[in-house]
Amino acid sequence: MKNINIGIFGAGTVGKGVIKTLIDKSDLFFKRTGINIRIKSVCIKDINKKRDFPLENIILTNNPNDILEDDNIDIIVELIGGIQPCKDIIFEAIKRKKHVVTANKELISKFWIDIYSLAEENNVLVFIEGSVAGGIPIIQTLKRDLISNKIQELVGIINGTTNFILSEMTLKGKEFQETLKEAQRLGYAEADPKNDIEGHDAKYKLAILSSLISEKFILPEKIYTEGITNISKKDIEFASKFGYVIKLLAILKNHEDNKIELRVHPCMINKKHPLSSVNSSFNAIWLKGDLVGDFMLYGKGAGELPTSSSVVSDILNLCMEIKQGNYIHINIKENHENILEIENIYSKYYIRLLVEDKRGVIAIIGSIFDKADISINSLFQEDVYDNKAEIIIITHIVQEKNINNALLLMKNYKEILEVENIIRLEDF
Repeated sequence: MKNINIGIFGAGTVGKGVIKTLIDKSDLFFKRTGINIRIKSVCIKDINKKRDFPLENIILTNNPNDILEDDNIDIIVELIGGIQPCKDIIFEAIKRKKHVVTANKELISKFWIDIYSLAEENNVLVFIEGSVAGGIPIIQTLKRDLISNKIQELVGIINGTTNFILSEMTLKGKEFQETLKEAQRLGYAEADPKNDIEGHDAKYKLAILSSLISEKFILPEKIYTEGITNISKKDIEFASKFGYVIKLLAILKNHEDNKIELRVHPCMINKKHPLSSVNSSFNAIWLKGDLVGDFMLYGKGAGELPTSSSVVSDILNLCMEIKQGNYIHINIKENHENILEIENIYSKYYIRLLVEDKRGVIAIIGSIFDKADISINSLFQEDVYDNKAEIIIITHIVQEKNINNALLLMKNYKEILEVENIIRLEDF
């Protein structure tokens, strides 16, 4: 019988769930793996704080070295989050030949090559399932179940906070700020929600997924990112009129010329697409493989138990690989240099303009779009007030740089008062 000792860093929401699960299901896990998995130590800030998980036979410490220097600990589980001290903890653990399980999306997305190269050098494994989509097993699915496929497209709702906000705005007709406050009250959004609502969280996750799919490292800062702060109740209502809903999407498209298209931004998607009905804090990932075709994973994207499911599954899978002694390393050792610039992508566009309500304005807009080589699919006028009107335009598929050219031309006309919003529209 093989015994595996674990040291855990962090006992917050996810850490607590992992500890409880490993203890409560220890007999089941032994039955399934033939391995006795034991939590030896947990590193936390305050060792005197009352905890609502069993502490019997677990060493509590606030000194990371108590775990890192313990030669009897085989796996460290990092559930603190952020860059430091997590980076130092993980690097030191690997150097000491300890395997690693982490849900740290920011750290993995920024230091993928360094972490995995060091792990291969020391012949240890790093598992990261909990870093992307809570309880959805996307990493193992890509690594193992879809290993025979070339992934052509991936579109994901991978941030629960923004999906909750947009869902509430859509279903209840609320404005952004009102819904954000409700998300914070319910615990779906942090007191400082910037990381979520500005798209950074989804960017880190897409960087991980795209690195795994392309087998080349993609830095998060290479991914075009736009948040949801400019989405209004009015935009959501117009989207519905056209048969669309607005979601914050992480998008990957592989092109035949070996270029990869990566972007995170609000997007209008058809109500008939499965992703359109993914609401509240749920996550979903839709992808297209050259063999499997369309494929979608759906589930809870955050929280104690869903993320604990992914972390504990990583621990069990890692234990099985240790038992078998056959380590499969993720072989990504170079940066991806062929990422498509956002101005070169093709999409449809929703454009909402505030203009003077006077004769000739529609002709001006038509002339601008003609000069920018943009074909208009539909155009209509809404909300006439104070000698002002809103013009709503949906374009045919066009290159983004053409849209940018049109925006520059609009600045030359005093009749066009404001570009109120531009949202990409995709028919996946």
